[in-house]
Amino acid sequence: MNSPLPPSDNEPKDITAIVLSALVHGALLAALFFGVQWKSEQAGGIPVDVYYGNPNAATPPPPPPEPKPEPAPRVEPTPPPKPEVKVEEKPQIDPQIAIKDKEKREREEKERLEKERLEQEKLDKLKKQKIEEERKQKELEEEEKKKREKKEAEERRAEDLRKEAERDAKREQKQRSDAARAAREEAIRAELEGTKGSPTGSTTGTSSGTQSAGGNASNRGQDEYKDQIRRKIRGNITLPGGVTGNPEALFEVTQLPTGEILPPVKILKSSGNKALDEAVERAILKSSPLPKPSDAKLFQRTLKIPYKPFDE
Repeated sequence: MNSPLPPSDNEPKDITAIVLSALVHGALLAALFFGVQWKSEQAGGIPVDVYYGNPNAATPPPPPPEPKPEPAPRVEPTPPPKPEVKVEEKPQIDPQIAIKDKEKREREEKERLEKERLEQEKLDKLKKQKIEEERKQKELEEEEKKKREKKEAEERRAEDLRKEAERDAKREQKQRSDAARAAREEAIRAELEGTKGSPTGSTTGTSSGTQSAGGNASNRGQDEYKDQIRRKIRGNITLPGGVTGNPEALFEVTQLPTGEILPPVKILKSSGNKALDEAVERAILKSSPLPKPSDAKLFQRTLKIPYKPFDE
């Protein structure tokens, strides 16, 4: 049996409502069927005409529509309660404690600054020591360099002097040979002239007067030679200050036949004034080569030169 009022298409179909409606209709039909059977059995032989499908029979009303279940109201979640804000009470600070803390901080700050100052002073001291050591090391290196250069210069000078001495020795030997040969030739020539001038023809035909005259001439030549040397030395000397009196000094020099002086100059007698002695020594070396004698026989390899700063 179908319901005479079918649900509208606009209404939402609920499966649960349809199932319940079908069950209710089935139960109603079953009750009508069993009710009719029970009444017919209880009549007991009285014929009863039963007409099925009487059009005048009343049609049972349809069951009322099941109410649509209303949707459960949406329950909004309850927000958690806000935590209570606890106001912390600031502890009361003891003024004495605050003063002590301030003093402690100030003391610690002073100690820190003092420590930094000491460390900076230590660094500055180490830096100065390093600079001083570098300066001393540089001075030592410069001093060693000067000593090395001086030694090399002295070695070069000694080598030059040695070579010069060798050349002078060779030159002196040659000059000595030439002087000896000239002396021999002069002696031979004098002997020949003497032989010619003597009345007796003797090779010793010179009188005592001639020998005396020759000796005087030799002395004069020697004096003139020494005067020439003293005048040249005097022209090259620069007298130091503070010379009192007229002290005399005596020097010994060794010369080559060319008049060149071989160092060193020896001081045989000091004037008593060291500055004066050194000035005369420099003047002697500066006067090289010395003047040559007018007569080669007057040449002396070793000369003793007296010197006074002022002429008498």
